[in-house]
Amino acid sequence: MEYRRAGNVIVARLDQGEKVKESIHAISVAENIQAGTVTGLGAIRDPEISFYHLDTQEYETQSFDDDFEVLSLNGTLTTVDGEPHEHLHIVLGKADFTTLGGHLEDAVVSVTMEVSITIIDHFLTRQLDTNVGLETIKFD
Repeated sequence: MEYRRAGNVIVARLDQGEKVKESIHAISVAENIQAGTVTGLGAIRDPEISFYHLDTQEYETQSFDDDFEVLSLNGTLTTVDGEPHEHLHIVLGKADFTTLGGHLEDAVVSVTMEVSITIIDHFLTRQLDTNVGLETIKFD
């Protein structure tokens, strides 16, 4: 992985074999990011993605053993109990030109990933919302 920061914007290149979420987390720690947004595209393999079921307040997670184009990676960076937290969603293109998507648990870069992070100066955190069973954004 290699990245550069210009003001409140970071552009990163993730390389073959690197884990997507782990790499974004490493940047968050290195740059002490308290709040931000993430976008990205590229190619990955072996993703693990989830879908949240509100009625049971549980994630259903599936792994896919295949190569995919990352058509869209979007998310937020915040903290939970002072620790960096990545909330990432992904849309993947399959070889048959269909798509699938959900909450990104992790994936491995197969070719390359291009990731942009915009750092938000205003401090955001996450706090448990018992109505939905998730830690949602809290504005200070």
